[in-house]
Amino acid sequence: MENIKSEFARHLARLGFEFNAPREVIFDKLRKRMGEQRFKEFQTRHGHSASSQEEFYGLFQDIIEGNLMRSMDNCATLDASFSLYQQCAGRLETGMRVIELGCWTGGLASFIATRHPGCSVVGVDFSHDVIKACSDFYRLPNLAFDRWNYRWPKPENLQAADMLLCAMGVVHHLPVNSSLPDPRAVRRSREYTTQRDHAIGYFTHWRSAAKEGALLYAVLRIGLFSRFVAWIDAAQEAGWTARLDRLWHADMTGEKSPLPGLLFEAQRCGQLPEEAIIDGWAWFTRRSHLYGRLEGAAALTAFRALTDKKILATRDYHNQTIMTCDEVGMAGGAGYVFTHDAVYSFRLLLVSNRQADDLAAGVSVKGSSTPIDDEGSFQSSATVLQAAKRGVFSTGAAGGTISGGAFFSGTANGLTGNVAFNTSASKVAS
Repeated sequence: MENIKSEFARHLARLGFEFNAPREVIFDKLRKRMGEQRFKEFQTRHGHSASSQEEFYGLFQDIIEGNLMRSMDNCATLDASFSLYQQCAGRLETGMRVIELGCWTGGLASFIATRHPGCSVVGVDFSHDVIKACSDFYRLPNLAFDRWNYRWPKPENLQAADMLLCAMGVVHHLPVNSSLPDPRAVRRSREYTTQRDHAIGYFTHWRSAAKEGALLYAVLRIGLFSRFVAWIDAAQEAGWTARLDRLWHADMTGEKSPLPGLLFEAQRCGQLPEEAIIDGWAWFTRRSHLYGRLEGAAALTAFRALTDKKILATRDYHNQTIMTCDEVGMAGGAGYVFTHDAVYSFRLLLVSNRQADDLAAGVSVKGSSTPIDDEGSFQSSATVLQAAKRGVFSTGAAGGTISGGAFFSGTANGLTGNVAFNTSASKVAS
């Protein structure tokens, strides 16, 4: 994909983008193209926070000028747009209709249309000047542009798509966080309500532009927890299913933190529990399935303090002649792995629900470090659980049952012990 990103950067450069160029160089090129009078107007509006985006867009007269203006924040186009392409490229098929929301000067839309000639691509933006400039510039037979301010219903002539892409297309319209949310009940906070009411209009109108089962890939500035929950809920209320198991990090050059990349499917589902959304958000912000680790008395105290524990799998085995027990489960918005032995040693790992699911199923989590030990990969129990699930014990065999699961006894990779796998409690991520 690195070669494709370089190809995408070259594609944007041909459209007038300047990458890694000093601001003075960009301004000099703009002055030469725009002339002194229009350039002075650009400088005035560019430095004036009260200027509307529509006014700013209206300053350029062609694609090259518009992309030179955007070059002062080119990560929004290169990094965010390529992150979307990286996620969706494997799903693009001949005959598909793709809509890019907030297409600006058509950089991503034209790249997709060029690389995937069997797809029909439409770029939409709220600015008349943007759409006119794009329509005048591009001559690809499978690429078109249409004006749409998606705070309002879609134009009648805009046909529903199989895939929609949004790279920070609503960032300029997001309301500012102004109040402190209650971490114990985010959905009852005023901040949540404000964000949700704001977002639901977008998702409702986007849903009208999506076929049943269509996919929406979005990179948005919703990293704050109340905003994250509100936008997930708004999407689901508008008829989208949030695929938190497909959450990704959109790394942005010059930004301290990545932006969340989200996948939505155009089909209805019930509201997700807050704990499930917390789990996805925590994994995103930490970039790890391991949330915390405690040892000794602190581990035992915290384990006993966990409420509503749901045990997914347990095993007991001899670790260097000491009888040891591991328990994998879920409690609220987190998974856990609790280990204790015959000499009263205790360890508690707080992990993502997805990690707990995969550990309980005996499956290595893609992208995680291998042996779990203190990092959450759980070498010993994963080995035995995986062997148990496959039925590949060197001695012994599956025998007996537990409620909703199975009981195994035997030896695997030098470890002798028993495994209980609770299939009814486990919900392995797809």
